[in-house]
Amino acid sequence: MVVVIIVLLLVVTFLLSGKEQTKKAEEEKESKRVEKEDWEKETMIEISEIQSRKDAMDSMVDSAAEYAKNLKMFYLQFLSANSAVSAVKKRK
Repeated sequence: MVVVIIVLLLVVTFLLSGKEQTKKAEEEKESKRVEKEDWEKETMIEISEIQSRKDAMDSMVDSAAEYAKNLKMFYLQFLSANSAVSAVKKRK
């Protein structure tokens, strides 16, 4: 009787162990499938497209730098004009 119980316990243990291994294998298979789908969704960009985008960004940076330079000149002219007006007011 004891031998039968031990054999039954061993059989149950092997069955449960097999189910756990199967579950782990299925989870790993699913994660690899999802990863593969994600890679398939990625798009490849031609080198000319990259260069075009780079040129556009360079142009925007140049425009921003030119704008900042013009803004600084305008500000300095404003300060100069403002100080000139203040000097005229003080003379009166």
